[in-house]
Order: sequence, then C-alpha cells, then structure tokens
Amino acid sequence: NVVNYVIATSAYDESLVAREKITIRDDRIYAESVAIYHDSARVSESAIDLYLNEELNLEAVVDPTDHTNKVVWSSEDTTTATVDENGVVKAVKAPSSTKVYATIDGKTDWVTINTKKVDVTGVTLDTHTKELVKGDTFTLSATVAPDNASIKTVNYSVIGGHEFVSVSPEGVVTALKSTYGTEVKIRATSDDNPEIYDECTLVIAADILIDEPSFKIACGGNEYQLTATTDPAGLPVVWSVDNTELATINAATGLLTTNDSDLIGTINVTAKNEAAGATDTIELKVTRAPKD
Repeated sequence: NVVNYVIATSAYDESLVAREKITIRDDRIYAESVAIYHDSARVSESAIDLYLNEELNLEAVVDPTDHTNKVVWSSEDTTTATVDENGVVKAVKAPSSTKVYATIDGKTDWVTINTKKVDVTGVTLDTHTKELVKGDTFTLSATVAPDNASIKTVNYSVIGGHEFVSVSPEGVVTALKSTYGTEVKIRATSDDNPEIYDECTLVIAADILIDEPSFKIACGGNEYQLTATTDPAGLPVVWSVDNTELATINAATGLLTTNDSDLIGTINVTAKNEAAGATDTIELKVTRAPKD
C-alpha cells in the first residue's frame, strides 16, 4: 500500500491548513522470478540453434503463476532474430548470434539464439533451350538444391541483350525481337550464392512479312517493286515466283516483271532467308491493264 497526504492551505489565511491522509491500495501481484522454457525444457542462460527463416516457440514460466503483469519479450539484435509478444522467435540472418530476453516486474531471463544456414549447392532450370517467335511468352521454373536450403529464391536476368527478350522476377519470359545472329540466355542465379546459377538458351525466330502491294499487277512487261519487312531489320531476303510464264522476279531486289504477253492468272511470290528459317508467301493476281 502507498500512503499519501493531501494538504490544502487557505488563499486568504496561510494559517488555515487542512491535512488529509489517503491510502492507495496496490493489489497487483508481482513476479518473483521468470524462466525461459522450450519444448517443456528450461533453456535459461543456454543456447539454441535456429536455422534461417525458421521459427521456434519460447515460453516464460513466472512465479507466482497468478502474476498481474505481462512478460515482455525482446531481442538484443533484431537483424539476427526477432521475437514477438508471444515468444515466437524467427531467425532472419545467419550465421549469427543474439540473446532473447523475457522480462517482467524487473526480473529477466535470457537465452542465446545461434542462427545457422543450409547453403545452396545447385540451381536447375526446367528448360535449357527454347525456340520462340516474337510475342511468345513462357515461364521458367528453377529448383534449388538441397531441398532444405535456407534461401531457395533465385534472381532471373537476361544475358546477351535486353532488346531481344525480357524476364520477370517470377521467371516469365517474353520474346521481343529475333535473336538471329545473337546468343541470348536467361540466367537463374541463387540469391544465396551468386556463383551458383543455371541458364536457358533462347532462339527467337527471324521473321519475314511481305508488304501488301498498293498497286495492281498488269501483264505486258510491266515492272513492280515488292518489299518485305524483316525481323531483325535488314535480314537478307531471296525472292522467287512460282509461275514464270506470267512473271519473273529479281531474287536479290524483289523487282517483279510481268511477261510481255497478255497472259493473266495467279502467281505466288515468296521471300525467304533459308539460314534464318524465315519465309513468307503472298498470292498476287496478274490482270490486263485497263484500256484508256
């Protein structure tokens, strides 16, 4: 119990004083001791090993059991291990060491937490070569060894040119343009050890698209310049036509010439780069020129 006195003095006559004794009762029950337990075993002032990202439950046993105040848990170094209000400890950095405290009513107990780590020994991708066309997407998956490695995350990156392909943090790969003549890889690197990684080699096919002519093809020895859009730009193209009775084409330039006759019909014009495996074909009609 706490005894206090309240004194009141007259503002007009200082000789007039009133004094009253007030007793404040304190019915709280204070802790006499505290001890830390884990799995029903006392671990006070001892050490426990805890692997990175794993948790363990500590219990504070207080005497007397009907104590009023709550136990306060704390970690000496929260960058190594954290502890919540219920005594759940989590290792957040390894290897390292810190103390975890249980405090109540000025009484304290502690336990040392030694954090450990299972090192990564390998990273393996589920795909090591992949052929794509521009606009394609697919998802890579990385497996980290051993199964109980403490840090199982990987970082995906592009090796050889971000202009050709992109990859998200989740391993989603998107083909942006042809890799013809350029080696491009996706690398999955262990977040535990940057020296440990695996790679997938990508081939993004070259593409040829013959531009739709804005003119009509007329027989009678007329010339027409055909063009094609390629990916990569500037990809060499070899031109050909299937019906030389109606027209011929310059294989290097794409200049189409109709035969000097009045023959009409349909021709198929092809633009091709055999080395890149890219080709496109367009159907054109050869008609008679309208008479004036």
